[in-house]
Order: sequence, then C-alpha cells, then structure tokens
Amino acid sequence: MEQNKNYEDYIPLRFSSKNVPKREKTLIEIFQIIAKNKKIFFATVGVFLIAALIYSFTATPLFEASATLKKEGNPNDRRLGSGTDITTLLSLQSTDEIETELELIKTFKVASEVAKELDLFVNVKEIKWNSNDKNYEINKTFVEMKDPAFISKNDRKFRIPEKFKVKFNNQEDLMTGDFAIVKKSEDEYELIDLLSGQKISEGTIEKPKYEGFSALDTIQGFTFKRDTSEYYSLHLNENVKIEFSWKSAPVKSELFFTIDDINQTAIGVSKSIKVSRVGKTNIFNLGYSSGSAYAAALITNTVVDKYREARMEQKKQTIRYSYNTVDKQLLEVQEKLKEAEKILSDFKSSGQIMSIDASSQEIVGFLSRLEAEKVSTDLLLSDYKNKVADLQNQLTQKGFFDQSYLNPQGQSETNSPFGELMRQLSNLELQRIELLQKRTENHPDVKAVDEQIASVKQRLANFNENTISAYNIMISTLEKKLLKINDMMSKYESKLQSLPAQENKLVQILRQKATYEKIFTILLDQREAMRVAELSSPQDISIVDEAKIPQFPSWPKKSFIVLISLVLGSFLGILLIFTLELKRTKYVNLDELEEEFKIPVLSIIPRYSKEIQKAIESSPAEQKIALFTVNDDGLKETYRLLKTKLFKQLGPENKIIMVTSCEENSGKTTVAANLAASLALEGRKTLIIDCDLRKGELSKMFGLGSENKGLLDFLENNNPPKIFNIGSKYLSVIPSGGLSADSGALLNSAKMRMFFSSIDLTQYDLVIVDTPPVTRVVDTLVLSHSIKNGIMIVRPQHSLIDTVRWGMNELFNAQINIKGIVVNAADIEHSYYYKHRYGYGYGYGSNNGNGKTKELSKIKPEFQLKFKDQITHKN
Repeated sequence: MEQNKNYEDYIPLRFSSKNVPKREKTLIEIFQIIAKNKKIFFATVGVFLIAALIYSFTATPLFEASATLKKEGNPNDRRLGSGTDITTLLSLQSTDEIETELELIKTFKVASEVAKELDLFVNVKEIKWNSNDKNYEINKTFVEMKDPAFISKNDRKFRIPEKFKVKFNNQEDLMTGDFAIVKKSEDEYELIDLLSGQKISEGTIEKPKYEGFSALDTIQGFTFKRDTSEYYSLHLNENVKIEFSWKSAPVKSELFFTIDDINQTAIGVSKSIKVSRVGKTNIFNLGYSSGSAYAAALITNTVVDKYREARMEQKKQTIRYSYNTVDKQLLEVQEKLKEAEKILSDFKSSGQIMSIDASSQEIVGFLSRLEAEKVSTDLLLSDYKNKVADLQNQLTQKGFFDQSYLNPQGQSETNSPFGELMRQLSNLELQRIELLQKRTENHPDVKAVDEQIASVKQRLANFNENTISAYNIMISTLEKKLLKINDMMSKYESKLQSLPAQENKLVQILRQKATYEKIFTILLDQREAMRVAELSSPQDISIVDEAKIPQFPSWPKKSFIVLISLVLGSFLGILLIFTLELKRTKYVNLDELEEEFKIPVLSIIPRYSKEIQKAIESSPAEQKIALFTVNDDGLKETYRLLKTKLFKQLGPENKIIMVTSCEENSGKTTVAANLAASLALEGRKTLIIDCDLRKGELSKMFGLGSENKGLLDFLENNNPPKIFNIGSKYLSVIPSGGLSADSGALLNSAKMRMFFSSIDLTQYDLVIVDTPPVTRVVDTLVLSHSIKNGIMIVRPQHSLIDTVRWGMNELFNAQINIKGIVVNAADIEHSYYYKHRYGYGYGYGSNNGNGKTKELSKIKPEFQLKFKDQITHKN
C-alpha cells in the first residue's frame, strides 16, 4: 500500500472514553434545555391544569363536620383499690392516654354501633312515585336522604319515608341483598325480595312502646316528648324487622333499597373517622366527611355518643368484675357468722360463765382484728390464685387472654400497651375479613395478615406472662403476710391458754364471732362502694363543641387543586424534559469528541430552514445543491469556515480528502457536495468523486444517473471515467456511474490505486472523495491505500457516541488521519450550546434562508480527463 510522506512516522492512536471527564452542563444550558423543550413543559402543565379544573368542577363535593371533645381528669376514679399493690404494678403499663383515646374512637365496636344506629348499611337505590313508570335514582343512605337540601330539591318529585329503621340484635341475623317495599294501600305494605321476586312479609301496624322508669317522670309539670306515631313492621326474618312509615306516598309507590354487609359498612365508617389532638392538651377534634352536610354532622355526633357510651360501659365493666368474688365471700362469711352466734347463744344458755375480765376482752379484741385481717388476706390470696389459674388456662387454650379489665381504675382498655396491641389485633382481624371478601385464605396477602396476627398474639402472650408474674409476686407477698399474722396470733393465744378452761372457751367463741362480724362489715362496705361507683361513675369525655352542619364543602378545594396541578405539572414537565435529554446523551457530544480524540470541530452546518428545503425540493434535478440553489449568507459562512479550517489542517501538500460518517443519514454527501460548491464559487478548482458504489447519492444530487458513465465503468470495463462540470467551470464531478454489490473489492483493486495515482493534483485545489459510512461497509477503510486524510460528519440527535468512537478507531487503525469533525444539521438558532459554545455567528448579516433561487449553468460534460498520464492496466 502506497504511503504518503506525511505518514511515515504516523502511529495509530488508541482511544478510551473511560478516563475522559464528563462535562457538566452549566445553569444557562439547563435553562436552554428547558426553553428548547418549552412545548413539552407547557403541554404537561396544561394537561395537569385541565385535568385539575375538570376534577374540581365535576367531583362530588364532600362536607366535613367536626366536634371537639375533652378528656377530663377524675381523681375519684382511683378510690376503689387505691394504693393496692396489684393496681400499682398494672399501672406501670400505662401510656399516653390521649393518643390511645384517639385510636379507641375508630375501633370497630364504635363504628358498628354507629352503622347500626343510623342504618348506614342500608342504601336506597330508587323511588318509584305513584304508578308512573319513571323511577327516581337515589343511591344514598337514609341519613343522607334526610338532608333538608335533598328534601327541598326533590320536594316536587317525591317524598321520603317518614320512618325507616332496621331492628335486630345479632349481626349474624341480618340479611343482605336487594329489596323493595311496595305500598299496596293506605294501610298495607309489602316487603319484596328482588332477587327471587317473592314477597317476604306484609306490614303490621304498631306503636312505639316505652318500658321502664325515667327520672324525668317524677318532675312535676315536666312533659317528656316521645314519638307516639304509628309505624308498620316488615319482617325480613324472625329476628330482623324494618320499622317503616310512608304516609306521604301515594298508593303503588315503591322504595328500592340494598342491605349491605354491616361489617364492611363499619370498616368504611372507621376509615372515614378523622381524629386529631389539639397540641399537647387533653382536647381533640373528631371529624367525619360525607357527600351530605346534614349526614356529616349527624354521623359525627352519633360517633361521639357511641364513643362516650363505650367509654362508660368499659368503666362499669371494670367495677362489675369484682362483684362475683365479693358476693361469694359475703355468703361464706355470713354463714360462719350465723354459726358463731348460735354457738355463743348455746354456750350462754348452758348456764356456764357469762363474761370475761377487761384484760381478756382486750386480748380477744386484738385477736379478732388479727383474725379478720388473716381471713381478708386469705380471701384475697385465694382470689389471686384463682385468677392466675384461670388466666393460665386461657393462655394455654387461646395463646393469650384479654387483660383489659385488669387496668387500674380510670384508665380505658387502650390506655396500656396491651390495649394498643388488642386494637392492632382487632384491626388486623377486620382487615383479614375484608381481604377474604375478594381473596382465598391461601392468597399471599391473607397469609401476610395471618403472620401479623400471629406476631401480635405472641406479643400479647408476653404481656400476659408479665401480668401472671405480677400476680405471683403479690401471692408471695400475701403468703408472707399470713405467716406474720399467724406468728402474732400464736403469741397472744399462748396468753389465753393460762385462763381457766370455761373462760378460755368463752374467749374463743367471742373471738370467732367478732372476727366474722368485722369481715362481714368490710365486705359489705366494699360491695357498697362498688355499687355506688357503678351508679355514679362520671363521664370523663366531655363535649366542648358539637358538630354543626357545615355550610361549605371541604373538598374539592379548587385553589389548592389548581396549585398542586401546577406544581406537579411543572415537576413532571421538567422531569420529562430531562428524561428525554438523558436519552439524548447517547448521541454525540462535541466536547467529549474533541477531548477524547484531540480533533477539532471544523464547522457546524445549520439545519436547513423550511424555505431552503422547499427551494431545494422544487429545483430541477441538477440543482439539488443548496449553495447553488439559494442565497443564504449564514449557510455560506459555515462552509467558508469549514474550508478555511480544512486547508489549514491539510497544508498545501495534501489535496485529497475523504468525507465519511459512522452511520447513514448523517448528511455526509450533502456536506461534501456543498463544500465542493463553496470552493467552486470562490474560483477554486475542485474535483469531487462519488466512491459510494452502494448508493451513489452524490451523483444523484448533481443530476447524474447510472446512464452517465463514471468510476464503476472504469473499474469494471477499463473505460476512462468521465468528468462533468456542474454549476461552475471550477467544479468537476466524477459520478459513480452505477451501483455494485462488490464495491469493497473494486475499491481495493489495483485499478483504484492507479486511478488515484494518475490524478493530476496540480490541476485542482482540492479533491473530495465521498465514501460510504465507515461502520456499514469496508469500502471506506480500503481506500486508505490512496487517501490518508478525512473529515468525519456527525449529526446531532442522530449520531451515536459509541458508534462514532468505534468508527473513529477503525479509521485511525487504517492510518486515515481525521482532520476534523463537521457537525451537520444542527439546530443553531434554538441551541445555546451550538450558538455560543463554539462562537459561530450563524445569521450575522445573512438573509436567514430566504430561499431565492439562483440562475445555474447547464451541465456541460467534458470528456477530456485531466490526468497526468494515460491510464493503463498494470498486470
């Protein structure tokens, strides 16, 4: 292979991008990126804003009612068992009361009571008024239907039932499904099962019954208002009935409703309850949201009532728990007291000694007190032992036991870590019920909940063990106390032994009777205290403010939604822009190329404007060269810059340059043709050769087809190639003359070497060779036998950086010296990077692509080739 003298000492370089530092983008470039993609940014913000506005004006408004409660302190709550050791031990487990109170409000027990009280599990679907065929769609609970706003809105269409109440004791008895109540006549109603179409029952007239005594009845002149209006009972089954009245409805009117699962309804109520503490005070807010302002207020106040009732019931249950033990002890002591009185009476009636001296009476009194304390301690010890045995049995059977009732007086069952765990267990069990509505027991979600339930039960068991340990500590303490009492009693009993036999016997009888009297009195006092505590147990949750009917919806908040949409739209818009920009980083970066390969950027060719593209497309076939077609100073200037830098890089001794790229559609042929045109327009003699025998795009740009003989005819048929002067007498073109699949072998042949060596370079200022992409075929590399210089064409957002690296390394390995990089089709006007980073003043004094067509010379083929010698074959 012939070597140029400039390459005698040339050593191909090897490049690696690993150690090339990445250039960080400046703040101005970041803003330029956003500005360049402002359509994406504004489109994203616009979409979010439009969606927010549509949602704001179409979403169902929600009203939130709120009540304010206060947790009162009650020092009297500790009057029972105050100061007892077991109370002290258990009170060590207490936690922040307000936080646990907030969770108690949302428990399933409270939520289910609210759902039951207000029939929230009943959903009225439609009302058929009179016998007309039109059904009015409702889809509301009966509480929402009672909203005055709803009533006034539909007053001219229909009337709602005056009474609708589902009565039942056990939730298991409640039937779910779709039903209808039909008014057959003024005094006749029918309950229909819509699924089967069968009549379930007929209504029977009833009046409200009030049983029991009310304290208000004793106040003179006070009239207690009670609802005495008649209603009809419609039985769903033996244990569930509907109290119904619809006097305002005409005959043949129908009410269609659905009874849902009350457990699921309670879960929904629990999730909708909102509680929040006011700072670090004992005051907290309770809120509930609904589509009806009236329903929101009513449900909120009902939640408050049911919560307060639950709190009172828990306190009373704590007191009632001790009743059984005390009553049992009273009966036992009462029998022993009767027996002691009978023994004393019999002894006195026998005529024996009737009294004892003062010293003996003092000893008897002291021993009776010790005996009473011993019996009391023994009873308490027995009670603790029984509790431990019972708790141990429950722990063995269930894995844990509920010890909420063991809390100190005045504390709720959730005011301890144990109560918190019980709440978690309740929530997990509800979650499991909810999951089983949609999934099987083997589903991973259900199994995960089962694992959490098992974990909570284990923690409960650990708490239970601690509680049993506390009881065992107290049992040990009481046993030691009994030993001390017995020792003291033994000392005083030894004194009584010195008394005469008759007196000693009387002392023993009196002592036994006094002991039982004291124990009986203690137990009576204790039971009375429990009864009083149960009756007078004060409510420790007070209502500061009841829930009022809200006047304005709490949601949607239009200004908030719009603000959020703007923020999210802006964030996602910028994120999308930089995601696209990140995707673009796989394309060429000029700074990286310059730094990595130590090669200058010769010129940045702007992307054709629409006017230039239109002018080129409308021009004749032989006028597809932009510089021959339009007058655009900016475009001309970029090519002047290219040839100026190129000649500086080449030097006067190098006149052959190849133009290549690393991928198709980079515009290398366009750059080569316009570079040749630019040189010709300046009067520099230029020869351009189409060596792309796979496509021959250069020939087509100059209006030369396969019928015009060229390089291929010379290589295959040994016919001298023809040179065409196009657009200028200074521009000579050797077309490909056709296409060949075996182009690599042809370009690597001896004829091709002879072709280049025979060109008379003294006749030309520059010889430009258009070649195929270096990464597609081997054609470019094989031309290294005659061409030692080249320029690489890259296209922003098209040329891949890895492909360019690979192609550049291939060219260097083939000892082709890349003199520079030409950036083609760059968006200079909208790019800070291309417009200012390289200092190219595109557009300065230009016509900005006005698209005016120039007058071109016709193609004049000249058949005398400017070769140094006659081309001959070398065998």
